[in-house]
Amino acid sequence: MERYMQLLQKAMAEEIEAQRLYVALLVLAPEEDKDQLMELFKDESDHSAILEDMAIKYTTSQPGTVAERIGGVE
Repeated sequence: MERYMQLLQKAMAEEIEAQRLYVALLVLAPEEDKDQLMELFKDESDHSAILEDMAIKYTTSQPGTVAERIGGVE
C-alpha cells in the first residue's frame, strides 16, 4: 500500500503540473484554440479531484467528497 500511495501522490502532483501548463497555454493561445485548451484543463481538474478522493479514502478511512462537492466531475 505504501508504494500505491507514493504513486498516487505522484499522480496528484503531475495533474497539478498539467493544470498549470494548460493555464499558461490559455494565456498565450490564439482565440480559436482556447475552447479546446479549456476542455483539457477541465479534464485535468476532474482527474485531480478523483485522485484526491482516493488519497483521502486511504489516509482517513473516510470516503473522499471532493469530486462530489465540485460537481460535474466525469
